[in-house]
Amino acid sequence: MKYILILVILITSMTAKTTMCYKNGWDDPSNIEQQIFNGGECKGSNSIDDMKKLGWKVEDIKLSTKNDKINYIYILKSTNRSISTTDSYNKISATIAKEKEESEELLSINKGKKYYTQNCKICHGTKGELEAEGTSRPLNSLSLEDIKYSIRGYNMDDYDLGLAIIMRPYASFLDKEKMTNIYNYLKSINKK
Repeated sequence: MKYILILVILITSMTAKTTMCYKNGWDDPSNIEQQIFNGGECKGSNSIDDMKKLGWKVEDIKLSTKNDKINYIYILKSTNRSISTTDSYNKISATIAKEKEESEELLSINKGKKYYTQNCKICHGTKGELEAEGTSRPLNSLSLEDIKYSIRGYNMDDYDLGLAIIMRPYASFLDKEKMTNIYNYLKSINKK
């Protein structure tokens, strides 16, 4: 759902080529385009002359008067939106990438939780805090590389701190993805 919303924003920003800036209560039309305008892409910091330099052209001007002062509304159309379109695209792409990464991490954590609670929790504790008496460190204190090294050692039959006979059957089912998922799950529940 978030991806669809972001895609709609992306398409809208890529097709948005018009803005409206205004200046109220001005009495000297001879220098109006050098004055700072509010609204739209002018943002209270650009004049119409500044906007022209940024690649905008005047599409229309609406005038009204109040108390002998002139209110100006400039409708500006982009003649060169490639920079802002690219910037918008890059920002939206970064947002999508971040959400995808967070989504993948959450999926990894959930898979790790399922596997850990079914296969590891009984010996290693609820949060990976238990250690077999003098033979291993708690899982929650290991790096991902330590876990991979240990599991590889159990599978290769060259790692035994005393309880390898219990771990070997479990290790044979642990691939890199499962180890990463378990590690991510333990990391998520042991945040300080």
